[in-house]
Amino acid sequence: MNTFDYQLEIDFPEPLISQFNLDPVVRKEQLWLSGHQRQRPAQLMERVNQTVFLQNFDGERVTYPVSL
Repeated sequence: MNTFDYQLEIDFPEPLISQFNLDPVVRKEQLWLSGHQRQRPAQLMERVNQTVFLQNFDGERVTYPVSL
C-alpha cells in the first residue's frame, strides 16, 4: 500500500473583501508518494492558488481544467 506526503501553505486574502476576511486562502498544496517528496516524477498533485496541476499516467504534468 502506498503512503503519501502532503504539504499545505495558507495565507490571508488581499484585499480583505469578504465577510469572512479572516478565513485563510490556499496558496500552495502538494501531494507526493511518501519518501519521494519534492521529486517531480513522484509528485501526484500541485495546487498554486486556484490552479491545479496533476501527473498523468505518462508522467506528464497536466492542468486540471476547472479553477478551484
